[in-house]
Amino acid sequence: MKLDQSLKKKIISIKNKELKSIKDHFDLGLIRNASFSVGTDFYSAQVALNSHQSIPLIIPLQRRELQSNKEIDNYDPFKMVRSLVKLKISVFLVASDRQFWGGDPSHIKLAKTGSEVSVIQRDFFIDEVQLYQAKSFGADGVLLDADFLDSKKLAAFADITFQLGLEPFLKIYSVSDLSQVEPEIIGGLVVEKDNANEILSSDFYQKAKAMKHSPVPLIVFSNWFSRQEMAGFGERGIHHFILDDTWLNRQNAIFELERMIQYNWPDKG
Repeated sequence: MKLDQSLKKKIISIKNKELKSIKDHFDLGLIRNASFSVGTDFYSAQVALNSHQSIPLIIPLQRRELQSNKEIDNYDPFKMVRSLVKLKISVFLVASDRQFWGGDPSHIKLAKTGSEVSVIQRDFFIDEVQLYQAKSFGADGVLLDADFLDSKKLAAFADITFQLGLEPFLKIYSVSDLSQVEPEIIGGLVVEKDNANEILSSDFYQKAKAMKHSPVPLIVFSNWFSRQEMAGFGERGIHHFILDDTWLNRQNAIFELERMIQYNWPDKG
């Protein structure tokens, strides 16, 4: 679901102020070059999601829900990742935006400390400077949202991300969002449940699948997944999923997640 326009405008306004401060003090070329001098080991989220040994589920990590602005109590990304790795979760969507997601860029490396997990950075990407920052933060990929980028910018940002050695994951709302994107460079597509069939049957998705050695994941967003729903997805050829940012506010969230995994992926439990 796309954001309310007033909230979207507020986010863009604040992000532009943050980015102006950076670009007023640093040359874009220097930022780009500096991004290659730091980072961490790269772990492919695409490969991890397709692995028979891990659960094909992306878990978002952030202190605050965006729409409700509700804070999650006792949020500790390091301890959380350690617990979730035991459940064979290996891909995390880690928020770097402080104001709206309650995240922090340092949480990216924190999540990767001591575990071979893949981290996709979550932020409101509206400027290429943020992609160079993602590289320096140690992200393995970024989630680019077509709600904040027109088709031309989405394609350009995906290309920059790929050239940086990171995986671009694209949150899209229609096949038209992909009109200028090169299929062979994407790490995965993130869609709402209602849009999944349109993307699955598109020429873009079929071309992307054919070009990649590791299948391009079509990743469906949801607040939770029942056994019946998962069976329906499987029949449609959908095998990759992502929880929305409300999951941590469930009572005994990690215990409930463990039960969901046992129900839906008993062979991997």
